[in-house]
Amino acid sequence: MGEKPDRTIDKRGSFRAEKTVLEAARDFNMLEVGDSILISISGGPDSTFLAHTLYGLKDEYNLTLYGFCLDHMTRSGRSTLDAAFVKKLCRKLDIRLFSEKIDARKWCRANKLSFQAGARKLRMSRLEEISRKYNITKIAVGHNSDDNIETFLMRLIRGAGARGLSGIKPVSGNIIRPLINTS
Repeated sequence: MGEKPDRTIDKRGSFRAEKTVLEAARDFNMLEVGDSILISISGGPDSTFLAHTLYGLKDEYNLTLYGFCLDHMTRSGRSTLDAAFVKKLCRKLDIRLFSEKIDARKWCRANKLSFQAGARKLRMSRLEEISRKYNITKIAVGHNSDDNIETFLMRLIRGAGARGLSGIKPVSGNIIRPLINTS
């Protein structure tokens, strides 16, 4: 994988977070030279940081990056504004974007799922379909250390046994979570 690139700390202190992402990627063998990665980008701070960070590693790892954004048609049109932001971001970073617009509430009702569970299922199924169709080797999602703690606590509250008391796996099949150690 080569030597770590020389990077300086910028005014926002992003070097520390980028270093944490790079360490997680190395510790959990998330990245290989020549990977193609489909990044799930919502337009929120986590997925936006993920896109920027993977873009920063693009040359070092010879990565081919793709983005995916699902406009859930929620929050009184704000999800559409988020999708427009993602489109601009991907254009700026020269990342090919796959985007879709689906009435997630309607889809969840039709499939008898809660909105959160249904939207996650819908998003992951689309990510997996695109990944297969375009032979993309990895899917990167923006789960971070806060999400990991939340998942553990929710499982604890629900009474999970010792086997069920785990957090989010950093790597699960072709799904990678480079922000897993980043708060």
